[in-house]
Amino acid sequence: MADYYAFPLWSGGERGGMLSPDALPLRAPLREDLARWSDDYTQTLLANGCAWPDEQARIDLNTRGRALAVRVADELGPSYEVKFGEC
Repeated sequence: MADYYAFPLWSGGERGGMLSPDALPLRAPLREDLARWSDDYTQTLLANGCAWPDEQARIDLNTRGRALAVRVADELGPSYEVKFGEC
């Protein structure tokens, strides 16, 4: 899930909320890629009045996000359920 200035991993359920970068057993390169993706989301929207500059920018960010979600699921294994929410 994307939110301005937030790490893009969130837990679900009643006590859901944003997770810190170190909350899950993810390798540093993936944590860095997640942070970069979130920074790109924030900068893209803030630079454009909190709107997408065009449809392609939204598609590109979602494509990258889905690929990151696959990487997160692969690193965490079957004990975790990973979902990607479109931006």
